[in-house]
Amino acid sequence: MNKIMQAKIYASKANMTQEAWLESRRHGIGGSDAAGIMGLHPYKSAYQVYLDKRGELPEQPDNEQMRQGRDFE
Repeated sequence: MNKIMQAKIYASKANMTQEAWLESRRHGIGGSDAAGIMGLHPYKSAYQVYLDKRGELPEQPDNEQMRQGRDFE
């Protein structure tokens, strides 16, 4: 595989609490963040990604779709 295409894993979720995982996500850009930055995410804008990475967004209440997304991960 081409070196340019190799993904680097910076944090493993295996031994992390949910809170620690969410905090570690603030230190990088994930797939949904990239879509928001590019204007391709239907529910997240580039500005929202910026605020989220700075920790300036209010906590979002958990819902069934979010729980299912975590389960599928």
